[in-house]
This record gives sequence, C-alpha cells and structure tokens, in this order.
Amino acid sequence: MNYLTDEQLEQINLATFTVLEETGYRIKSRKALDIFKQAGALVDYENELVKIPKEIVLKAIDTAPSKLTLFGRGGSQVRLGEGKKVYYMNGYGSVNYFDWKTQERRPNTKDDLINYVRIINNMKNCSIYFNEVTPQELPTNMMDRYNAQIILEYCEQPAFLENWTIEGVYDVLEMLKVVRGQDWVKKPTGCLQLCTISPLVIDKSSAERMIEIVKSGIPLVFGSLPQSGGTAPATLAGTLVLLNAEALGGLTFSQLINPGSPFIFNDFAAAMDQKYGMFASGGPEMALMQGAANQLITYNGMLKIGTSGGTESNTPDIQAGYEKAFTTLYAALSGVEVIHGAVSGWVQSLLTHCPAMTVISNEMCGYIDRILKGVEVTDETLAVDIINDIGPGGNFLMHPHTVENFKLESWIPDFGKRMNFDLWKAQGKRSIMDFAQEKVDSILSEEPVFYISDGAREKINEIVRKAGENK
Repeated sequence: MNYLTDEQLEQINLATFTVLEETGYRIKSRKALDIFKQAGALVDYENELVKIPKEIVLKAIDTAPSKLTLFGRGGSQVRLGEGKKVYYMNGYGSVNYFDWKTQERRPNTKDDLINYVRIINNMKNCSIYFNEVTPQELPTNMMDRYNAQIILEYCEQPAFLENWTIEGVYDVLEMLKVVRGQDWVKKPTGCLQLCTISPLVIDKSSAERMIEIVKSGIPLVFGSLPQSGGTAPATLAGTLVLLNAEALGGLTFSQLINPGSPFIFNDFAAAMDQKYGMFASGGPEMALMQGAANQLITYNGMLKIGTSGGTESNTPDIQAGYEKAFTTLYAALSGVEVIHGAVSGWVQSLLTHCPAMTVISNEMCGYIDRILKGVEVTDETLAVDIINDIGPGGNFLMHPHTVENFKLESWIPDFGKRMNFDLWKAQGKRSIMDFAQEKVDSILSEEPVFYISDGAREKINEIVRKAGENK
C-alpha cells in the first residue's frame, strides 16, 4: 500500500535537501560541529548551526548498511532490510501502571519493569524489546543501567536500550560485551537509542552520547517525534519534509563519526490534537505518516522502524482497540518492516502501560499476520476434487481435507472468544480483558527464567553496583 508516487517522493526529498542546506540543523556540541566542519559542512559555531550540503548526505547514504541482523539471547534473529517479514515490538516510555479492574493508575516500580519484561518475553509476536516501563522510584542517573540489567537478564529478544549520560553509555556497552562476548559488535544483541528534538535540534548530551555509541560499532536507533501543528508544520507533507531532514541529518552525523556504522531511524510522527493539545498517537494521521515515511525512508536506503499501537483512551476500551488496530494494520499493509508499539500495553497517550492490554495487542498482531499472509491459490487449495467429492448439499466438516488444512488457513484467537451467548453467560460473562489478565497472572506465577549465565549476571550486577557508588 503506497501513499506517495515516485514524483511526490522526489519532491519531498528535494525539499528536504533544501531544508538541510538552507535552514540547517542545530547541534549543541562543539565536538559534533567540528566533525561536520571537517567534512565540509557550513558551521556557525556561535549559533550552533550546521548546514549540510547534499553531496555529504548522499555520501552518508552510500556508506550506511542497508541490512542488519540482531541476535536474541535464546537464539532468535531479527533480519532487517530484507523485507520478507513484519516484526512487531512493544512500546516505550510509560511512567505509570494501570489496573484495568480498579481503573486506577500509579507510578511504575522496578518490580513492574521486571514483571513486564517477563510478560513481553512470553508474547510470541514480539521480536524486539523496547523500554516500555520506566520505574519512577529509581535514581534518574541510574535508570539506564537498571533497565539494561533487567532486560538482558529476563528477556530473550534483542533489545533497544537507552542512556542518559556518557558514563551510562560506557556501562551499557560493557554489559553488552559481557552478554555477547567477542561477537558483541558483529552479532549485536542490543541497539542504543537516542532522539532528536523536533524541529531540527540535537542537544549537547545526545550529540556526545551519539558519538560514543557510533564509535563502538553497536547499532544506533535515532528517533524523531514531530507533531504536525506543534513541533512540525500542520500539513502532513511538511511534517514528512521535517521528519526526512531529521532522519538524513542523523544518518549523516553517524556516518561522519564512523562510516559503515549501523543506523536505524525510528519514526514517531503524529499530529497534535488541537482541541486538547494532545499528541494524537492513535490518530489516522499516524497511520498515514507511517506509510508515507516508510516509502520515503526506504527510498533513501535507510533502515527504519515505524510506530503504531498508541491510544489517547484512558482505559483499555473500544477506542483503544480501534486506534491500536488501525494504526498497526495500516503500518503493516504499508510495508513497515518493524512496528514499534504494536505489542504494547499503552493507554493514556503512551504515559501508562496495562499488562493485559499487551496480551490483547499481541493477539491483534497475529490477526494482522493472517491478513498479510493473503490467499494462496494452487491446484490443491482450489479444492475442486474435494467439492466434487462432497457434492451439492453436503458439508466439509469431517472431510480429511478440512482436518489437514484448517489450522493452516484459519487464525484461531486465544483470548477473543467465539462462543454463543448461552455458553458465554454460563461461563460468567467474562470479557477479553478477563482472559488476558489470567494470562498475565499465569506468566507471573511461574519461576523467572534468566537468559544470560550466572557469571554474566554477576558481572553486570558489579557494573551497576560500581556505577551507583560513583554517583
């Protein structure tokens, strides 16, 4: 499903190069400005502004890898850039826990993070873990170490990790070395993420962390969150120009630091709801821009992840359901290879997570995968001989062909129930949220499984302990 023609893609790209060359990118780091200066960009040190010629950007596009494999700690792989599969991720950045039974929320705790990582690890459609739960009782300057420690211990999937200081970057990189050993760069189990500030700003801390991440050779995830009508133009085309400029500016910076280093662009474009002043993460504009941006970023040869699964609903209700489903479905139909937020527990504009909602989101991704599979037409699936065998007025229920094929052709939900009213009533009139919560409780009742060795756990714990002593 394409939203833009080749001519429109070229129009947006040309507008993007104009923005990078004439408007420029504000980067609040002397080290970063020096890197651009040495490459031939026009640098205004006083205003911390860099204007990037088109030829420097095109060279960066040529040097950045167009494929990348991430390795889980239990043997799984995520192969980016091949376009053969849609991968789903959980969400990012919630600060609250929502209890759907009481309809109350409270700040996230460290235990919530551990529990959530264990839940996600049991979601078969989640291929990459992102930091969806941010514990609020932990010291801010230690949050990145605790997050990385818990994720690496309790989660099999490859992970996107974060840092807030240079020291945090070094410590998390050391953790990745401990987990993966000598192959920690060649076979990465983790990527490190940071974000630009829309419109067109990279602050000092982010720029200097970016330098250290890219120098290490570990994949960088570079995020952009423009809001149409807020931190981006009100028009979707204008937002795409800004998004593309931030993506290409980040890519160029990474390749000037370390040519050939892996770079993944994380697109989180949406509109601002002008009525309530909210980031409309579940709006149709999000779905449109994910599809259009995927065309645009792919057109420029970059690795990219998109975003879906957000909702402005304050509880897991019908609004949350349709916002999550539509944005994820349209991202998948648009060819977005990795969809961040699809297997999320997000409610309340991404600020809050509800574990039972995660279970339902995981099931939704299975539903979407069945749609993506399409209809297979072969001599066998046409089933002419079977139709002749049964004949008019018969039924196919007991035929061996049905037994052989129904599991291959039909998607059967685990939590959505297809029972009649009387049976539903007899079983207590339970909703899908009841069944999802039972799954959450079942997962958390089991003994935790660790995905790294006892020796690696001890070394990582020592890294965290020393970091805490130095604060």
